[in-house]
Amino acid sequence: MKPVTLRAGNLAATAATNANTSNTAHSERPLIASRWPGHVAPIAEGLYVIAVPTAAQRESARLQVRQALRELLAQVLERELHTISIDNQRGQAPQIFLDGVPQAFGCSFSYTDHTALAALHLHGAVGVDMMLPSEMPDWQAVAHDYLGPSVAATLAATPPAQRARAFSDAWCALEATLKCHGEALSEWHAARSGAALHAALTIAPLCASLSPAACNLPQVALEASAHLVWQIRLY
Repeated sequence: MKPVTLRAGNLAATAATNANTSNTAHSERPLIASRWPGHVAPIAEGLYVIAVPTAAQRESARLQVRQALRELLAQVLERELHTISIDNQRGQAPQIFLDGVPQAFGCSFSYTDHTALAALHLHGAVGVDMMLPSEMPDWQAVAHDYLGPSVAATLAATPPAQRARAFSDAWCALEATLKCHGEALSEWHAARSGAALHAALTIAPLCASLSPAACNLPQVALEASAHLVWQIRLY
């Protein structure tokens, strides 16, 4: 399979490369997170991302987005919904089960107010992250400690009006990379192992020029930074 990855912008690409220096690839176009419920086409072989309107309360949102991913799995695998479950243990990578048997499928979730992203990869690990840009008074220290000196320097040179978006793009790339590799957040260091493919994500209705009312997605999701990282399992 020829991987299709997306351009995440210079800062996000640098942050992803800092987080994972081996065989990192980036696409030249954004990938689209499909609105759910609705038609969902894979954005690469066996790779799906859906955007799900949810309740603001996090626990309810967790249940809603896992239900949506179960429904997507039932559709993709042509299985009965009751045969599919997703382990919901906090602090652990989510695990998909078919008839109670753990599967090697990758899945990942991320949340903002009223919207969640779910990523599914049938052929390897995956990580997804979404974040609303916001002003951070301590962004310099956070960037230096977690994003690395190159990203920190680029952020310092970014015009203030664009810095919140640039920071959130870079942070999403880092978080998605960590999720894909099953690693906890830690202070930046010069190298991390493991190859991965990287892509910035765009919420589907934004690409389709639909209003939030028309597409049933809150405006907040259309303004969020989002990033996807995945690996292809070698057999």
